[in-house]
Amino acid sequence: MPAGWRRARSPRPGLLTFKAPSRTKEERHPNLVTWKVRAVKLPILPPYYYLDHFAEMLGFVQRTYGSILTEEHHAFIARFDGLSRDARCL
Repeated sequence: MPAGWRRARSPRPGLLTFKAPSRTKEERHPNLVTWKVRAVKLPILPPYYYLDHFAEMLGFVQRTYGSILTEEHHAFIARFDGLSRDARCL
């Protein structure tokens, strides 16, 4: 029997079963790159952070590209502006 191998419990009587020694992760995957990561506390964003920035982006697009936006784009912006704040968050 090779070094490190041990006899394992057999599923059937009379059958010899051997178990190979366990290897470390590095031994099983020699090309694996591991990183040490530390936990970072994420910032707490204001409740309407994403809505405010989406509205800011829509305003920029409207001011900058308003002349080339289609009626469909203008209609979307008008419908979006007409929604309640909670509906716009969805």
